[in-house]
Amino acid sequence: MEGHGSSNDGSSSEDFKAETESLEEPPCGSLVVLVGLRQVELNGLVGTVEEGGPEGRVAVRLGSGKSLAVRPGNLRLAEVDAFDADPEEDDSPVAPSEDAGLRARKTGACHCAGSSFDPLNQYESRSKSEATFEEEYARANKDLDEEPSNLQQRKTWLSLIFLVLIVGPAVATFFMTAKDWADPLVRVVPPGDSKQVQDIFFGGHAWLVSCVTSKTAATKPPSVLQAAAELLRPRGVRVARVHCWEPLETKKGLRSLAQRFGFRDKPPVVMATRGQGSPTLLAATGLRAEALAAKVLAAVIPEESATVKAYTVREGSHGRSGNRVERVGKRPAEQTEDATKDDAEVPPGHVDEEEEVNLDLD
Repeated sequence: MEGHGSSNDGSSSEDFKAETESLEEPPCGSLVVLVGLRQVELNGLVGTVEEGGPEGRVAVRLGSGKSLAVRPGNLRLAEVDAFDADPEEDDSPVAPSEDAGLRARKTGACHCAGSSFDPLNQYESRSKSEATFEEEYARANKDLDEEPSNLQQRKTWLSLIFLVLIVGPAVATFFMTAKDWADPLVRVVPPGDSKQVQDIFFGGHAWLVSCVTSKTAATKPPSVLQAAAELLRPRGVRVARVHCWEPLETKKGLRSLAQRFGFRDKPPVVMATRGQGSPTLLAATGLRAEALAAKVLAAVIPEESATVKAYTVREGSHGRSGNRVERVGKRPAEQTEDATKDDAEVPPGHVDEEEEVNLDLD
């Protein structure tokens, strides 16, 4: 009888398998909602999940008596308070409530710990081929999951370089502008500034001084003077424009530089000083920047006197105004006599018309 019973069980299982394999699938796009453990809803029709079914699918018997084979991926869980009780006590199909029938369930854990029935096939839904593919994919891209140890350091350096490239030129321009403002190439000394005048003539540093008046001080420095300042700055010689005929506070009272050092009381006057002693007057009219710089260096640095000859103008040549130009460092005797005669003939109280200082003779 046992053999007969076993044969009957075998035939019934084969019949059930054949029956389930012939089940139809729901229409494309159908939504199957799993309510509780066994109750489902398919497009408004209530059904029951049955044990067994085709491989990879779940058998569902609808209330109309029709059976379907549903893939686990098409099942959607819904949480219904009416099915929180043990499903073994009441197998009657109950429609889900309107407000809770379609709420998504956050976890797919089964309420029944003693039952191994898993209609969604949550834990064994993946085939071996799918698992193998995912493992190989994860192994091949393992280096992408972990950041290199020095990645953060590289990012920091790249950010720093980018910041320097963007901010660097602006910072450099700011410092150059600040330096030019604090220490310009040609310093303009305000009238009556005794402290700066004392620093220029008695501070121990070499200076090229161009005397200006209240009219010429407001104008831009001549290009020859500017170019000479660029040549003299690397040699340690500075250039200044000073009000030589404005009175200054001294130990002997108010005196101008012209009175202090005994030079003419009208422009043009250009002189070089070593920062001590009396300055050296220079004949700078008609000179280029290189020749003027050479004369200044010869006056403040005796060793440079030999280089003055390289920048002299040929004797007998004429300037733009047609006047005769002599060798540098030698003043014509006739011009000296005329200047002395003019100074002697000037009546008391007479003020000469201000003369423009023009070193820009190229």
